[in-house]
Amino acid sequence: MPLQQHKAQLEQKLQQILPTAGLREYTLPVTASALVQTPLRLYLLDDCDMHRPLNEAETAAAWEDVPYWLFCWASGLALAQWLFEQPQIVRGKTVLDMGAGSGVVAIAAALAGASSVVACDIDPLSCAATTLNADLNHIELEVVEQVGMNTVFDLVFAADVLYDSENHTMLDCFKQWGETVYVADSRVKTMPRAPYGLHDYQETDEREAVTLPDLGELEMHKRVKFFKSS
Repeated sequence: MPLQQHKAQLEQKLQQILPTAGLREYTLPVTASALVQTPLRLYLLDDCDMHRPLNEAETAAAWEDVPYWLFCWASGLALAQWLFEQPQIVRGKTVLDMGAGSGVVAIAAALAGASSVVACDIDPLSCAATTLNADLNHIELEVVEQVGMNTVFDLVFAADVLYDSENHTMLDCFKQWGETVYVADSRVKTMPRAPYGLHDYQETDEREAVTLPDLGELEMHKRVKFFKSS
């Protein structure tokens, strides 16, 4: 499907939630490295539509079907920046991006030289947005709503998926899919312990990033911590 046609179809779905909203192309603040010099671009919510309060119907529709894929969340951006700075982490590896959202981490991994990338999100619109953004960056991804439990990857990435404590049980699932798991999250300052059996996730890095379009989040939510399974 042509890129603009795909974008128009996604905007049509978006406007069922927010009637006046649209998408625009953003070039992310990701520093090119000696090995990765391709700019990373995403279609995200046009921030021109963010300068007015939502009416009651729009607010209800947005909360009923939260369009997470409209944003490049700070944790995903921080992880993408990290991959561009250290492409050797993924070069030649098979990668799974869980909770792909806009697809930023999956796309960064592919641009950094991963041999294959699977982007997974339970939201069909996130899958559509990831496909659109992969096309925008001229890369190929496999985009799925579910991953088979017997599938194994070299690396598993998960950015900003622990915003709800009920999601913490996913951390053990991640380890069934990958030899090494990296988790980036701005809302988790220490990795949860029992009953999840997560004592082998260790903090490895911390960096600052801002969600795009900028939601004016608290400073504490601009500090992203990285955790790695050991």
